[in-house]
Amino acid sequence: MKRNNIYCIIQCDCGNFIVYAYHSIRGRKTRTCPFCGRVLKIEKYRVIARSSDLDELRAIAWELNRRRERTRRYNIIR
Repeated sequence: MKRNNIYCIIQCDCGNFIVYAYHSIRGRKTRTCPFCGRVLKIEKYRVIARSSDLDELRAIAWELNRRRERTRRYNIIR
């Protein structure tokens, strides 16, 4: 019987959204952010979304990161 993987989106302090497999973070207290290198303390408030569809979560995280970056650039230009 195949195990149904669950994935989740976690937000870093730098503002980026990262997709992790839930079974890989379940037993850990910390992970490293691939964008800024900070050590993330995994707590319940950091989990933004959870689903078994990896492509859907990657699209959501990509869209959230794109919006954040566009807003940041707009504020710098202004």
